[in-house]
Amino acid sequence: MAQGSFPSSLDYAIYEVIQNNSTWGRTRISREVGCSEKRIRTFRSKYGRHGQNFPSPDLQANDQDDTEASIDIRQSTGLVTTKSTKIKTVEQALAYAKIDLDTWEVDRQVVNFWDTTMQGADKVPQTVTNYQVKVWLKRQASMPLLEAFKDIMAEMPTVMPIPPALPPIPDGEQDKYLLEISLVDHHFGKLAWEPETGSRYDLKVAEKLFDAAVATFLKDTENYPLDKILLPVGNDFFHINSRENTTVHGTRQDVDSRLHKIFTAGCRAMVNAITRCRMIAPTKVIWVPGNHDMDTSWFMMQYLQGVFRGGYPGHYRHIFYSS
Repeated sequence: MAQGSFPSSLDYAIYEVIQNNSTWGRTRISREVGCSEKRIRTFRSKYGRHGQNFPSPDLQANDQDDTEASIDIRQSTGLVTTKSTKIKTVEQALAYAKIDLDTWEVDRQVVNFWDTTMQGADKVPQTVTNYQVKVWLKRQASMPLLEAFKDIMAEMPTVMPIPPALPPIPDGEQDKYLLEISLVDHHFGKLAWEPETGSRYDLKVAEKLFDAAVATFLKDTENYPLDKILLPVGNDFFHINSRENTTVHGTRQDVDSRLHKIFTAGCRAMVNAITRCRMIAPTKVIWVPGNHDMDTSWFMMQYLQGVFRGGYPGHYRHIFYSS
């Protein structure tokens, strides 16, 4: 089995059925497990027809009389080292150490082996192969977007305020205007150091500037009879697209804070902006994905749909869609 490739829960289910029913063919095994026959062929090519190369899930310390093991688990990293004639693979070492692979992932690994010749009980020289397996671990990152959704759901009001009825347009002033508030490349989460760039930019500055820009647009157009307000979302609204602080294409960025905090701040700013706009005219929100935030801006759109679902009587229904 290739190093770094760990059995899945389905692999364990297949292994158990094969061990208890060694004469079954792949058709019957697939029906019992609930998978395709192709999946059974893949299992057998990887672990052997009867699972003889499958890492034993029952590998316990008391079964390994010659095993020396060192297990060093810390806050975010870990190191497992085994020396044995029986533990030969990374998978066996992790099973021996009872490492939870839902919490930890392999960062790197080394497997060394050497032969040792010694005199046996019958005074006949015997050669055995010794194995040393070293596995460096790192704690799996949490799900920042899930954490972000929990945060913003806690901030979501139970009942959104109903905007007042819009006044009728006076006679002789029937011209209708569309106001587009196009705040592109706002890059929520970007970090800039003033001595280096000439101005400071972080999450607090981004939210403050965004709120001020929306207020300025609405103030400057208050004397125009607005028929609708168009509010594009995206256009690199967020600075990053992943918990690795990268763009859509994997370019690493300098960021302020964690992804879920950035996401929460951006959602809060958009809810405030839409609420302000709706107090003046029916508002339409359009998703325009950017190369920095194709996924994160789409997730925000789903949140905004939940907040402003359905619109209100007498107001243009809020429509969210991809351009």
